[in-house]
Amino acid sequence: MHRTHAKRKGLIVLSFTHSRTHKKSEKLVLDYLTKQNRPYSVTDIVSNLHAAVSKAECQRIMNALVEKDLVTAKLYGKQAIYVVRQDTIDTVTPEELAAIDNEITMLQSQITESRIRHKQLSSGYTALPQASALKIEERIHCAQKSSFSFLFIPP
Repeated sequence: MHRTHAKRKGLIVLSFTHSRTHKKSEKLVLDYLTKQNRPYSVTDIVSNLHAAVSKAECQRIMNALVEKDLVTAKLYGKQAIYVVRQDTIDTVTPEELAAIDNEITMLQSQITESRIRHKQLSSGYTALPQASALKIEERIHCAQKSSFSFLFIPP
């Protein structure tokens, strides 16, 4: 942290420059823009980051990113829209896309199989209580018959 002093009309004004937090904020904003990969205004960025960066700081960060040629700015009247340069974003090769498509197809078939298995188990589960109740009643009836014959002793 660097501290500078300035005297104005008898008052001492301290101003702090936060190079470490500025770099973290710059990385946060750049990562957000890269992840979203769509154009945003400064107000949108501040709102979407839930005020993790102030609007003034975000404006300074965006100006710095434009100077570093990491972000492109397009002016619409007084409003500036910022977007990450598309040539800096990693692209997926056709082989990787094919592998992803194969994985999606495999996962979709697993989902279908799981749904069928779930339906089978669910239908078996609904029939289970009825069948179990009948078997329990039969066993109770048989047990009652057998215990009555043992309990009944003629005089």
